[in-house]
Amino acid sequence: MSEIDTDEALLQFQPQTLQVIGQFESFVESQFGLLDLNHDGFLSREELWTALYDGTRSPRELAFLNFLLDRLKIIAASYVEEGEPRPDSISRRDLQEYFAAIKKELEASDDSPVGLWTME
Repeated sequence: MSEIDTDEALLQFQPQTLQVIGQFESFVESQFGLLDLNHDGFLSREELWTALYDGTRSPRELAFLNFLLDRLKIIAASYVEEGEPRPDSISRRDLQEYFAAIKKELEASDDSPVGLWTME
């Protein structure tokens, strides 16, 4: 049995990965206003937990929400808003910058895994 080159395998899935990122981005953009329960322009950890457990989400949407919760601080650091820092909340701009960075890194990577997807 031959050994699998994981970097090569990841590259083979790059088009599908970009497609899923696009779907994820569309979900968050279309749902942002509904997820932002207090309408302050930010998705808090509590608002994301509420959405995760409201019982109306598809498995894919649950995965997207879980991803946001797992990487909340990383996404929140993607863009620094004026005013008081909110490390436990993410804005639309945070999300836009985060998705743009992921796409840029994916498109630029020759044979390296994407660091923004990991908890590094």
